[in-house]
Amino acid sequence: MFQFVFSGNIEELLNTTQSKVDVFKVPLFSKPEAAQLFQGLDISKSVVERAHELCRGLVQQLAAIRRLVQSGLSIDEILQKQPGEWANTMKMEWS
Repeated sequence: MFQFVFSGNIEELLNTTQSKVDVFKVPLFSKPEAAQLFQGLDISKSVVERAHELCRGLVQQLAAIRRLVQSGLSIDEILQKQPGEWANTMKMEWS
C-alpha cells in the first residue's frame, strides 16, 4: 500500500481521483507562535506581526522567512518582496 501527500485545492483532487481521500489541514501559526519562531533573530514585535499578516499564519512561509534572515538577508528586504506569495518566497530561497 502506498500513501501520498498532496497539497492544493481539495475539490480539484476529488474530481480527479477515484480513491479515498483523507483531508488534513495544516494548522496556522498564531502571532505569539510566530514571535516564538523568530526569537533570537533581533526582529521587532511589529515586524514579526507584519510577517505573520503577509504570510497569513502559514508555517512554511514563516519558516522560509526565518531561513532567509538566517542566511543574511534583511527582514525589510524580504518583506518588501511580499513573502505571502509562495512563489516569491521560493524564488528568494532558491536564488
